[in-house]
Amino acid sequence: MGKDQANRLFGVPYLISAFTSPFLGFLIDKVGRRAMFITLSSAVLIVAFFISMNLEPCDQCNRELVPLVLVGVAYSIYAAAIWGSIPYVVTP
Repeated sequence: MGKDQANRLFGVPYLISAFTSPFLGFLIDKVGRRAMFITLSSAVLIVAFFISMNLEPCDQCNRELVPLVLVGVAYSIYAAAIWGSIPYVVTP
């Protein structure tokens, strides 16, 4: 994989997180169960890193895109669940 392509791909988790966090925040506010969502985000990260660890090396391919998308989804789930939990922990 070329250096330019790698630099472009490593921005994927942040783009996914930026676009999906508002929707996931709304969903988590409606559903509740924040601890379950935080655990789910950890499980998604484990799966993403396991996939990434077991990928065959290649040049000029986008195999790393799937784990990076999973990392972005996990980050957005975690951020939406953890930042929404602060009002429940802090006294008014």
